[in-house]
Amino acid sequence: MSSTAIDVGYIAGAHGVHGEIKLKLFNAESTLLEEQADLTIKKKDGSLEDLTIEHWRPGPKCLLVRFRSIKNRRQAESLKGTTVILRLADSSLQDEEVYLETLRGFEVEDETHGALGVITSFMSTNVDILVIKNKDGVETLIPMLEDTLRDVFVEDERIIVRTPEGLIEG
Repeated sequence: MSSTAIDVGYIAGAHGVHGEIKLKLFNAESTLLEEQADLTIKKKDGSLEDLTIEHWRPGPKCLLVRFRSIKNRRQAESLKGTTVILRLADSSLQDEEVYLETLRGFEVEDETHGALGVITSFMSTNVDILVIKNKDGVETLIPMLEDTLRDVFVEDERIIVRTPEGLIEG
């Protein structure tokens, strides 16, 4: 069975003396961890390590997570700065369905205005919003409305959008 790997956040540091870590999610509204027991971390040297969640709870601007194999603060501190990866079975996806988190880093092109930049994050209100940053660091917020997302090219890491009229000048 194949799977989709999604970078969901990073370990910001240790919490307490018993090995809990502070997990900062890229999408604070994400519910992907609610039923997930196993995660993979990508260490600074590029190596991967699978970890099993013993328990987690909401913390201030993060999740406080205890991994089964991390027993003390020193071990937890050694994970600071590592990327947390979630592997999801592709079989759970419907045809033409993608997880919003998988779009992070994708190039965005508008049908009318051309290249807009790269998806750097997401916002969630009553509608999901893509946060796109261009090469000059200027952010554009694009709501994910029914007619906005036109096509997703996963292999090319590129999406085509049709922005609502008046959202982009020019």
